[in-house]
Parts: sequence; structure tokens; C-alpha cells
Amino acid sequence: FKHNVIAKVDEFVNIVFPTIQLIEDNAVLLDSDSTFRNNGLKYDFIYSKYTDLTGYEGTLNNMRLSDYIILDEVSLVSITLKLVEKLQKFLQTKFPDKKFSISAKIDGDETEVRFHVVRESEPGWLLEDLDGYMEALLVNNF
Repeated sequence: FKHNVIAKVDEFVNIVFPTIQLIEDNAVLLDSDSTFRNNGLKYDFIYSKYTDLTGYEGTLNNMRLSDYIILDEVSLVSITLKLVEKLQKFLQTKFPDKKFSISAKIDGDETEVRFHVVRESEPGWLLEDLDGYMEALLVNNF
């Protein structure tokens, strides 16, 4: 079982992680079709719809494991934890001078892993009181 979980996470990582890019030294985004690398950030749009870069990153940097991996709830928890661990190592290695927050939400057979840069001038993407969330939530700040 453990080998199968690691293989599925590695497959997901090999597809998704290469698309994570630093854009204009301001935002770290999933950029699978090179939209941001080619066109940059549209700050007027970002600040009118999301109020800050943290909200923008938190919304766009959404990896839904259930879109790629179909497993029972127990396996999904194991895979989510392994993915969060690998994402932290990847972000620390690729962007060593940035601080990040990773959140993982598990609700039945649905799992979302999101991340954003931690900025001193902006609030975090999640609510301060994590008890306000109905689903299981893991938060990793580093």
C-alpha cells in the first residue's frame, strides 16, 4: 500500500510541480499553460476581484487530488499528507527566500491542497479560527 501511495503522489508531483512559477518576483502560481509567464500579472484585475495577491494565489493555487486520484477516504488522507510534505520541500528548495502557507482540506472523497506566499503586509488566506471550517483542515506555515 505504501509503495502505491508514493507512486501516485510522485506521478501527480511530476505533472503539477513543474508548472509552479515565480511571476514578476511577486507571486508564486500554478502556471500550466504559461499564461502568467507570457503575459505577467494583471494587477488591476487582481486587486479589484481578490483585494490582494494572497487571495489571488490561494484561489488559483488549488490542486484537487480527486481530479487525478480515485481512492477511499483513508488512502486519500495518506496521499494528501505525502503531497503536502513534497510540496513543502519543493517550495523551500525552489524559492528559499520566500515563506509559504499550505492548506489541505479533506471533505469525504474530495481533497484540495492550496498554497500561497506569506506576506507581512497582507492577511492570510484562511480564517484565523480554523474551528470555523466544517471539513478536516491541515495548515502548514513555513
